[in-house]
Amino acid sequence: MRILNLTLIGLGICLTASSADAQLKWNRLTADLHPSIDAIEVPCEFEFSNSGSYPIKIVEVKPVCACTAATADKGEYQPGEKGKIKASFTVGERVGLQSKTIVVRTDDKSSNEVELTINVTIPELLKMNPRVLLWDVGSTAQPKSIQLDASQDFPVKVTAIQVIGNRIFTQLQEIEPGKSYRITVVPKNLSLAYTALIKIDIQYGEGKTKTLKAFAQVGE
Repeated sequence: MRILNLTLIGLGICLTASSADAQLKWNRLTADLHPSIDAIEVPCEFEFSNSGSYPIKIVEVKPVCACTAATADKGEYQPGEKGKIKASFTVGERVGLQSKTIVVRTDDKSSNEVELTINVTIPELLKMNPRVLLWDVGSTAQPKSIQLDASQDFPVKVTAIQVIGNRIFTQLQEIEPGKSYRITVVPKNLSLAYTALIKIDIQYGEGKTKTLKAFAQVGE
C-alpha cells in the first residue's frame, strides 16, 4: 500500500510539473498608450508564445468595457508557437487617463486566466474651465460661464450647443475662431435641485466631429 501511495504521489508531481510547463508567456501585461489629439481609435497588441509541451486554446477574450474590442489572431497555439491579442480602444468623448482591462481565458490547467490592461492618456481637444457650473437652491440666477480653449495649437470649431431638458439658457460666444469660446449659462429656475446636461458639438481635423459634455447644477 505504501509503495502505491508513493507511486501516486510521484505521478501527481509529474502531472503538476507537466501542467506548469504548458502556459502562455506574454511580452507584456500592461500597455501605456499616448494617442494623437485627433485619434478616434487607438490600436494595441499583446504578444505571447506557448512555452508548454501541448497545444493551448484561447477560450475567451473579454474586454470589461464596451469602448474596448479585442480578439485573438487564432484559436489554438501549438508548443513554441507565437500569437497575439489585437485590441482597439474607442476614444469617444473620453479625455485624460483611461484604464481598461481585457480578460483572456484559455484551457491551460495551470494558469487559465490572465488580465491585460490598456492605459490610454487622451489629450483634450478643448480645455473646459469649469466643466460643472454650480448654483445654490434659492439663490439669484446670476450668469456663469464655461471657457473653452483649444489645446496644442489644434484648431477646433464649436458648431452647436445642445441642452438636455428646458431648465437653462445658454449663449455661445466665439472669442477667437478655432481657438477660444465662451458659453454663458443662466438657470431658469433656482427653486429646486437639478442637473442640466450641456452637449458641445465640435469639428476638428478633416471633417471629424465629436460631442463634449458639461453640466449646470443647482443644489442644496
